[in-house]
Amino acid sequence: MIRLRYVPISASRRNQRGAIAIMAATVLTAVLLFVALAVDTGRLYLEKRSLQQQADIAALEAAQIYCSGFDSLATVEAGVKAALLSSGFDADSTGNSMSVGLGTISTVANKRVFSNATEFQSIQVVLTRSVPAALFAGSLFNDITLTATSVAERDLIATLSAGNAALSVDSEQSSALDAVLGGLLGSAINLSVASYEGLLEGTLTFGELITELSAAGLLGAAASLDDLSDLDLTLAQLLTALSDALTVNGGSSAAITAVDEMLNQAIASGASGESIDLNSVLSVDDDYAGSSQANNSEFTPLQLITASLMEINLGDTVNLNLSVDTASIPLISEVFGSTLNQTVSLVIQSVPTIAIGRFGYDTSGLPRTLARAAALDLLTSVHVDFGPGTSGLLNALLGSLLTVEGDISIGVTSTDTEAWLDQISQCPRLLSRDFDFTVSSSPGIATVDLHGANPADPANLSVDLSLLGLGLVRTTVGIAGSLPLNNGSDETIPFSVDLSQPDALPTEEGTSSTSLSNAITNGITSAGSSLVGSISARFLGFPITLSTGNQSTLVNNLLLALAPLLGGVAELTLDPLLDALGIAVGEVRVQVLDVEEGRGELML
Repeated sequence: MIRLRYVPISASRRNQRGAIAIMAATVLTAVLLFVALAVDTGRLYLEKRSLQQQADIAALEAAQIYCSGFDSLATVEAGVKAALLSSGFDADSTGNSMSVGLGTISTVANKRVFSNATEFQSIQVVLTRSVPAALFAGSLFNDITLTATSVAERDLIATLSAGNAALSVDSEQSSALDAVLGGLLGSAINLSVASYEGLLEGTLTFGELITELSAAGLLGAAASLDDLSDLDLTLAQLLTALSDALTVNGGSSAAITAVDEMLNQAIASGASGESIDLNSVLSVDDDYAGSSQANNSEFTPLQLITASLMEINLGDTVNLNLSVDTASIPLISEVFGSTLNQTVSLVIQSVPTIAIGRFGYDTSGLPRTLARAAALDLLTSVHVDFGPGTSGLLNALLGSLLTVEGDISIGVTSTDTEAWLDQISQCPRLLSRDFDFTVSSSPGIATVDLHGANPADPANLSVDLSLLGLGLVRTTVGIAGSLPLNNGSDETIPFSVDLSQPDALPTEEGTSSTSLSNAITNGITSAGSSLVGSISARFLGFPITLSTGNQSTLVNNLLLALAPLLGGVAELTLDPLLDALGIAVGEVRVQVLDVEEGRGELML
């Protein structure tokens, strides 16, 4: 038989049971507090993350609106507010705030830092939101303010060329280009209009050219536009790379044939080994020289070839031989016959540049992206020999009575013509890619000098009046001096293009201008005291003393008679050459070859 015995619980054991209950309650409370802390921490983290995402969206949207710094701050703020509303942040709601700053990014101790600046390219968006510090004990704690900061940039870069080289070429222009390029190559070339059109329309990117130069071992595989602009290479290497790039990237057969013809003629003349300093030809915004955006910028092979050939011939005298039909100007045809054969000497004083970079100005107020047309000297000499033995209607009427003979040289000097990317007035958007911007320009100074075959001598013209073979009057005039030309003034040229259109670029605009021939004709007519004239006259072999007034009248009359003659020579010979070289009187002709839009990029 089993007996149970009651053993009373001691007081100490009863105390232990109470302690365990208290400990359990304490542990449970701690667990609940930790759970609450974890929930609140996660909630604040998610709030912070959401706020940061909204700040990033706002900064990127601001960069799209801001577009290199030329929209107003008010416009940017309005766009940011709209973007934030669509992402769930109301900047005007109680507890929320938004601020937008314009400035620049700098690197301090290997860390990017945003600073407000008057010369700005970055946009900073700062968002704040007040939220309860704790959900489980909200009444015990104040609200906490979360802050999110984001900085973004978006730059548009363009490829700019100053000058007035046309976007299309006709037979007259191709003839002038043949003379210019042949003279610079040292060997005659004869390219078709289609060849020149192909070189203008068959645009390449700098990246495509870099690829071919890398394949030839002249640049590294990861080379940038900065590396290209620092490259020295031979004419043969450049032409070969251009031909290969055109072949690989779908250039026209006419363009490829034209480049190959230039290479063959360069080899024949011994110019293929001439060195080209591309740093003189390419003007690159330093901040973007190494970017992929810059590598994607386009250029036309014809402009790069022409500029490179001019760099090779910098400071040299190049003789250009022209043979032009005079049918378009009857006076020239009467005096010189159906063909005018002229030699024009060309001296290149500075090289034209192709500029790649951003719009606007640096902290010193200087343009970030500035292109120049060439500065050069042109000289052509005209030997006038009109009288018995010459043909034409004019001679039939006057040849038996009048003999005119003389030597007149026309010298043209131009200084640098400049153009630079000024500012953007409307950014291209994702939906509407209309792009409005301005290019500022400064025409170079052009002067025309008249002198004799020897620059130290005045231009001279002798006029003999005869009757029945008997010389009655012989008048000799000497003229020297510079003609006043209208060199224009600084202007801002507006551009408006729709980047969604495949043929929107290249695009060309220009300021008002005149041709050199018109400038000469008008300049002689209104020259006044700028031309110095001397005159001597003989009657039946005896000197005639003329009064000062009569001398002045005779000189002015002969100048007026010369004006259409010299203007006609300039129209047939000098005007086409200046057009081919990108020079005109009082004009800046600007080509925007390409625009790389870029995308907003978060910087901080």
